[in-house]
Amino acid sequence: MKHLLLTNMILLLFASLPLMSKQNYTEQMPLTLRGRIVASDTQNPLSNASVTVKGLNASSVSNQDGYFILRIPESAKNSTLIIRYVGYENV
Repeated sequence: MKHLLLTNMILLLFASLPLMSKQNYTEQMPLTLRGRIVASDTQNPLSNASVTVKGLNASSVSNQDGYFILRIPESAKNSTLIIRYVGYENV
């Protein structure tokens, strides 16, 4: 089976100066995960690929250029992503 290659996975935390304590702020601030899904053999973007976080009710779908954005709680920053695309092996 073909394998998916995850490229340009960048974990970004957009933060501004909080008006509350640092502890309360980080507990409430979600993380924004941005990435692109491409086929490892052709490097073509895979649109409508499903991106989910194992064990959470958080998911996204890649756009026509293979890019996705997923917001997750900070407590899930070490979680496993599952990428699904019809005809390809899950990664």
